[in-house]
Amino acid sequence: MSKLQNKEIAFMKYRWIVILASIALMIASVVLLTKKGLNYGIDFKGGLSLIYQFENKTSEKDIAEALKGKNLPKFTIQKYSVSGEDSAEQGFVIKSESDGKSSALKDQYTQALQEKLGTTKVTLLDEDFVSPSVGKELRTKGIYAIFWACVIILVYIGFRFDFIFGLGAIIALVHDVLIAFTLIVIINATGMFNLEINQTTL
Repeated sequence: MSKLQNKEIAFMKYRWIVILASIALMIASVVLLTKKGLNYGIDFKGGLSLIYQFENKTSEKDIAEALKGKNLPKFTIQKYSVSGEDSAEQGFVIKSESDGKSSALKDQYTQALQEKLGTTKVTLLDEDFVSPSVGKELRTKGIYAIFWACVIILVYIGFRFDFIFGLGAIIALVHDVLIAFTLIVIINATGMFNLEINQTTL
């Protein structure tokens, strides 16, 4: 026990190795994000979100088959938890690109699903539409919010402690955000999940 208590670990001895590894990770993250890009949700790129409830057991594949060949915009399908409902019933969210005609597009999706899966078996629970112009504005405001948050952190830590500490905090924050976004891109690339960047993420 005494040996453990008296043991000194020279963390600073390896500081340059860790710093170089962090820089390498940040560079790799920037390259990957530049090439692959982020998967923005409808909050930032605009589009239509439709939440459906299905009475019978349904899968993403069944829904994709029902919508196939219907000349619909690019869409994604995600499972949705229908709280307070019969456990046998399932919910799915369909997120679609939109040119602004949300009502007509909603009817197209609903009709296609009901034709394939049954009129009484499909229920539209909720819909949400964000125009492309509003989505672009939200994305811009989100970037500004992050920028000013960094400035405020830098100013506060600079006055409260030391300017160099504030600069270090900003670099650490940028490092962590880059790594987090890169992990999202990698996870999406595997096809296991479809993670989006939206207002909640920010």
